[in-house]
Amino acid sequence: MGPGLMINSAMQIGFSGMRNAYAGMEQSSQQIASAGRQEYAASMPDLLEGMVALKENQQLFDASAKVVTTSDQMLGTLLDLRV
Repeated sequence: MGPGLMINSAMQIGFSGMRNAYAGMEQSSQQIASAGRQEYAASMPDLLEGMVALKENQQLFDASAKVVTTSDQMLGTLLDLRV
């Protein structure tokens, strides 16, 4: 497997992670919104779980975006070397 294919694979993994994180953030935000419609004491565990999950998915999205950015930079460097 050449360097170009490995970079492409890393980009695909990064984009996949971003899609998964975005879906997780949507699910977490729905959980937070539904907890807000419940009685305060009963909704507190759901609200906290939703907020923690939202933060985890934000960090996953950021990490995946860094994979894509790094892969893009590596591909640019590889193309510069071949010119």
